[in-house]
Amino acid sequence: AMLITLAAPAFAGTWYIEDGDITISAGESGNNVTQNENTTKNDTDTIITNREEGASSHTVTIDAKDKDDKVEVTLKDVNIDTSKQSKAAVSVTGSGDTTIELDGDNKLKSGSAHAGLEHNKTDTSGELTIQDNNKDGGSLKATGGQFGAGIGGAGVNDAQVKITGGKITATGGEFGAGIGGGFKGSGDVTITGGEMVAIIQGRDPALVEDAYASTHSRQRPLPGDIEPPARNIHMVSESIPAPAPQEEDQNGQSGQQDGQNDQSSETPADQPQADAQADAQPETPAESQPAPEEKSGEDGQ
Repeated sequence: AMLITLAAPAFAGTWYIEDGDITISAGESGNNVTQNENTTKNDTDTIITNREEGASSHTVTIDAKDKDDKVEVTLKDVNIDTSKQSKAAVSVTGSGDTTIELDGDNKLKSGSAHAGLEHNKTDTSGELTIQDNNKDGGSLKATGGQFGAGIGGAGVNDAQVKITGGKITATGGEFGAGIGGGFKGSGDVTITGGEMVAIIQGRDPALVEDAYASTHSRQRPLPGDIEPPARNIHMVSESIPAPAPQEEDQNGQSGQQDGQNDQSSETPADQPQADAQADAQPETPAESQPAPEEKSGEDGQ
């Protein structure tokens, strides 16, 4: 008898989020993708997308469980909204490394106590990298729920995020950073490329002191209050463009106001100075100097 062994062909799948929650883990030669309790092993090009235009309430969990695991996933025109379920739209866990490629326009909105794209940092957690390697203008708008960052940590957790490309808009929920930690959490954020806009609690970054600040506080902050920035933020090559114009405008306005204040303050001061000079002229040293001369003359006589 002849035994014939056929190698299983590599599988590259497109997964529709409307069909159910998706869990992705590292396989022997690709990703293991589970949806509706059915698992496909060794998917070599995992693409998650929406079949319909509206937002789905299903979630994506990427679990690079072991230290040497590497999981690569593409988000392509994904639209997920779990804000009514207290769940994370997309969460990244495990000790291995995860890379998310952005294609098209992606929108993630999470519920209370979760980040829009969630990656909580622990002593054993791996690294999350967000990229747009094919340079097709991939974008991501991530919105966290209360206590959650737009991208990064949730609740009291710290965060780790590395961004190398893409157009990113991250809006933190109440008490959460745009990109960084959640409530009481700090962020280890590295940005080496892409266009970044990080918004704290839905506020324009041009109106706050530090767009990457974490609202770390035991008490509810007053409107406009910003706590110290999250720790370990590394702006490697590109800075946030949004705050600069606003700061220049504020400086310009403040400079004009200072100039106007100086002019207004000098106007009433000019007259008293003139009067003071006029009053001071009779008391100049010219009249006071002859006195010692006359005295010396009397001594001479």
